[in-house]
Amino acid sequence: MYIDKLKEMLKLVEENHLDMYFNISKKDLEVFIKEVLQKYKIQDDYDFYYVFNLIIKKIFGRFDSHTQLYWKDGIFLPIRFKYIDDKLYITEIDQEKQEFLYGQVLKINNVDIKKLIKEKEAITAYSTKEYLSSNIEGSFYRANIIKSLPSIDNNIRDFNFEILLGNKKTNIILNQKEHYLLTSKNIKPNYYFELIDDIIYIVYKSCRENYQNQMLELVDKISKLAEENNINKFIIDLRGNGGGDSRIIRPLIEFLKDKKIVTLIDEKVFSSGRFAIVDLYNIGSKFVGTKIATDLNAFGNIKVFPYDEFTLCVANKYFCFPKENNKYSLYCIKNKEDFKKFKNNAVNHKYFEPNIFEPDYLIENTIEDYIDNFDRQKQESINIINEKNYRR
Repeated sequence: MYIDKLKEMLKLVEENHLDMYFNISKKDLEVFIKEVLQKYKIQDDYDFYYVFNLIIKKIFGRFDSHTQLYWKDGIFLPIRFKYIDDKLYITEIDQEKQEFLYGQVLKINNVDIKKLIKEKEAITAYSTKEYLSSNIEGSFYRANIIKSLPSIDNNIRDFNFEILLGNKKTNIILNQKEHYLLTSKNIKPNYYFELIDDIIYIVYKSCRENYQNQMLELVDKISKLAEENNINKFIIDLRGNGGGDSRIIRPLIEFLKDKKIVTLIDEKVFSSGRFAIVDLYNIGSKFVGTKIATDLNAFGNIKVFPYDEFTLCVANKYFCFPKENNKYSLYCIKNKEDFKKFKNNAVNHKYFEPNIFEPDYLIENTIEDYIDNFDRQKQESINIINEKNYRR
């Protein structure tokens, strides 16, 4: 049954992706699949999830983090993490377990966390280590992902976390809950702005609108605020922006032209979030934070296929960002025939090389910053935009 499902879903990928064999030959893929099926016996949905994404990673490597298999229903643990310096820390947890906050995770159900992270990395296609870090943070509170890892018994409902608090090891047991989302103290609307002295600070954490013309409404408000207070300094916080519709930001970009801008970015900026980075770069913004979760040149834009307990996402476009005269432009390939011509032209091979966006100021929040509730990246962006010799 699962072998047939594997063939059917891989066929969906082949039919809908621009080029399933861009990074691997059909023969080599067949050999790899045979080896994987000899090593991993698919006995349930958890095994299938792991094996399928293992194969997907082999197919696309660093070029495509969009094509992958997801669980249709969320089964969560009441905990959240931050992955810093190869260590997984608890940054949010149920109210009654606050004494475990900022503990370092050592084991889950007696399995070393480093081993589990390696198993998760094996099924995670990524072009930047920042994407991997973000993916790790988002995986270890999802019960069905944890249970798909080969070292974890997938029949369990309780998860025993061994953590290090100070110099003391202790344990907490968490239960999986369907559709449970931990109420976060850090939740903000997709769009948000505030006045910080003579700076307008704008949060844009999703390329989506909650209602029609929301962005136009935001731009109208900040333009009035800027005019009333004679403000020309703006901080755009893109941290956590996982994408959506890249066109939504255009009214804001038009307004910000010729303004003094600093943009905050982090390891969770992904997909269309990088379009916003390019737009802001092209109008002169400086950038503060970490590298982002994607190469600028990558497959993206997905087709979605519900399939039993899963959702299969398949990328169906290729985006690349040529840079000339210190400005980026966008080239998008939308169909198989055009992509075939594009990749077979030697002139275009440079657009398949790593093209990683680098912030002007590489600033990372430390675990001590989280403990102290201090946003080092935000403070640095304020310091930079206030510099007298500000210039990109």
